[in-house]
Amino acid sequence: MTDQDTDPLSIEFHVTRDMVESFARLTGDYNSMHMNPEVARRSRFRRTIVHGMLPFSFIARIQDRYGNSHVTFKELSAHFNKPVFIDDTVSLTITCKKKDSHTFSINARWHRKGTDELLLVARGLYVLLPPKDRD
Repeated sequence: MTDQDTDPLSIEFHVTRDMVESFARLTGDYNSMHMNPEVARRSRFRRTIVHGMLPFSFIARIQDRYGNSHVTFKELSAHFNKPVFIDDTVSLTITCKKKDSHTFSINARWHRKGTDELLLVARGLYVLLPPKDRD
């Protein structure tokens, strides 16, 4: 039972200023491009951009699929195509393929809702550990 596709997981989220501020506090990344509209207005994007890792972190929602089992990412790579802005609604689609009894490949794509612009692409591998192996 290898190379078997699982049903895609679709997640939609709205990026708020509160999310960006909370992410900055969590990471310590207070770069003006994320936090200061006056500075960001002089940039090529003309407004503040969301930390790239904020929408990327939603890939961890793959855990929703497995209940008490534990997802452990073994490798992840990402390509950031376009910036995400405050007040964007983002659609994330995650597809997984079972490689062996515990290992899955993962492919994820983030799109801006309304324009369907491709924002971010990621791929990698994760393993699924049963609840007793979680700690």
